[in-house]
Amino acid sequence: MKLFHVKQPSRKHFRDNLDRSKEKLFNHYLPFVKLVTVRQNMKTHAMTKWKTALEFIARCLLYSFIVILIDFVLIVLLAGGLNQITYSLSFVMLLEGGIGLVVGGAAVSFSPVTAKVSETVFHSKPWTAKRQKEVEAQAKAWIATGIILVLAALLKSAA
Repeated sequence: MKLFHVKQPSRKHFRDNLDRSKEKLFNHYLPFVKLVTVRQNMKTHAMTKWKTALEFIARCLLYSFIVILIDFVLIVLLAGGLNQITYSLSFVMLLEGGIGLVVGGAAVSFSPVTAKVSETVFHSKPWTAKRQKEVEAQAKAWIATGIILVLAALLKSAA
């Protein structure tokens, strides 16, 4: 004879309690999961920014090297002595770097104005934010290449 009758919990009751405990755990750890996800996204974003910046600098260094190489070949063909080559190359690099800086700054500053003039005079397509961003990207390359050329000219003239 049984003195006590203990009712076994049903599967549904067990499953409901398990779901509630999972929900409590999930709600407890949810802020930490979100924080980890945000940190991972920030790390990924920072890495892509660094990669993009390094690619941009490498591209500008390549442009500068091409300009310096062309200048060197032309000056060697036109100039006589090594002393003249050094002074001429540093002067031409300084001049071209300054031109790059001016052209890049002018492209950013005056592109909306020139676009508006070309819209009214030549009935060209209207100026959009996408075109503005493209011009800004090109101007950044001009400015960075100009800076590299000016610094290279200053280092060349100091040496």
